[in-house]
Amino acid sequence: MLIREILIGTDPKQVLRMHRHLFSVFALMAFTAVSFIFYYYDLYMVEKETLFNITSFFWAGVFLFTIAIRTGLNKKYYDPSLTVPQLLWSTTFLLVITYLLNDWRGLTLMGYFGMLSFGYFKLRFREFLTVSLFAILGYGLIILYIFINQPERIDINFELLQLLAFQWYDFSHALYWFINS
Repeated sequence: MLIREILIGTDPKQVLRMHRHLFSVFALMAFTAVSFIFYYYDLYMVEKETLFNITSFFWAGVFLFTIAIRTGLNKKYYDPSLTVPQLLWSTTFLLVITYLLNDWRGLTLMGYFGMLSFGYFKLRFREFLTVSLFAILGYGLIILYIFINQPERIDINFELLQLLAFQWYDFSHALYWFINS
């Protein structure tokens, strides 16, 4: 019990925030493991060291979120759960992984929907829309950049179809949320 209090805390609101954060950390661990499986199957255009450095940088940010929530620094912000910053940080990592992939970029979109599920019940419509637009524009810019600079890495028709489906799915969720809120 003492170890739990030290690691998680005793303030009921902070305990709930830490539990939600740790649940998302476990999901991010799974995505990180999948990222390294992608490397094992030679789906990236980078070396293992580069992937490791990018992943380490991402996890340093996750660790800072953990420290902020555990120490109570998060209470100073409008959203003490830090939902939007955590989603934007995770989405940025997802977009970097998307760029690095030679193929199967659409699989990373499934990871995005999994991450977004952590904010479904917490975010307001504007916040949800902001995170969604960030992901959609990021994915679109990645596709455009690869098409212009490395066209051999992309089937543009397939990628645009995936982007269209991604946008439709994301905006239909946002519209449903807006209508029902």
